[in-house]
Amino acid sequence: MYVMYGEVNERREVIRSEIAGFFPAGDSRNCENCSVYYWTIGHVIPVPSEIGASDGDLEEQYVLARYRVWIDEVQYKRLVAYIKQRKAYKAPWHAVLNNCVAFGRDVAAFLNLNVPALMRISPFVVMFPEAVVEGIRDANGGEKDQGPLKDAPGTLSVEVASQVHAKTTQAAAPKQRLAKKPEENKLSSTIH
Repeated sequence: MYVMYGEVNERREVIRSEIAGFFPAGDSRNCENCSVYYWTIGHVIPVPSEIGASDGDLEEQYVLARYRVWIDEVQYKRLVAYIKQRKAYKAPWHAVLNNCVAFGRDVAAFLNLNVPALMRISPFVVMFPEAVVEGIRDANGGEKDQGPLKDAPGTLSVEVASQVHAKTTQAAAPKQRLAKKPEENKLSSTIH
């Protein structure tokens, strides 16, 4: 389970994105089976961890569930700061006590999303990533058939859409304005 977050342009096309997943140290996107040692030992004792993109994150064949959330600029800046803080102070990874699912739940809670009831009662309940993503999506009234981010329909929440509409109607030349102030682009976060 990982979180993909980034910016979209006025046509709701992704222009920049990052991945934040929580995994045993050594599992990078360009390394096959690098974290097998820590992953194996991490089922018994806590092991060093990393936060970022891991092997397989960008391969559609491994995505079993997704939930896309559109957020505004203020929420996005808070999310980026939160993930940066989590990267700076990484807790050890453990297969049961502190894993990718717990990280995804923490990010969802940080964004004030509803989480599955079982995870609210006991954060250490072992749940598969697919069930957690679907549970978060269902608890927040998300659409069940969300395609890959590159195929995102781009629907925005009423709050974000009204902010975007106000900004674009004030701009005489949206492309020039976009080039001068990229921080005003619409923002997105996706949990996989």
